[in-house]
Amino acid sequence: MQITYFAHDGFPGLDYYIDGAGGESTSFGSGGIGPNVLESTANGDWVYEAIHWVIEPNPTGETITLASSFYEPMYIDQVHVDTICIPEPASLALLGLGAVMMLRRRR
Repeated sequence: MQITYFAHDGFPGLDYYIDGAGGESTSFGSGGIGPNVLESTANGDWVYEAIHWVIEPNPTGETITLASSFYEPMYIDQVHVDTICIPEPASLALLGLGAVMMLRRRR
């Protein structure tokens, strides 16, 4: 996730919580899904952050909650979320087996 926001006095103060549809949950200082801040830069009062996390196994959906850490006014300008789903090994094996069977029938 990439986010750009206007923070009070340019001090980064954004909390985010990620909840997977399977009941996985996270926040800083708790267990579960561990968000990893890749980049955090401030330009005056504007802050840009890039955050990465992994939810295993792949949930059917996820919810991202954004909140101000210090209950100060915060204005969110842009949020960009990229989701990459990686098939489980068993599903990947079944897909491969199906492809082999289709190639075999064509001959």
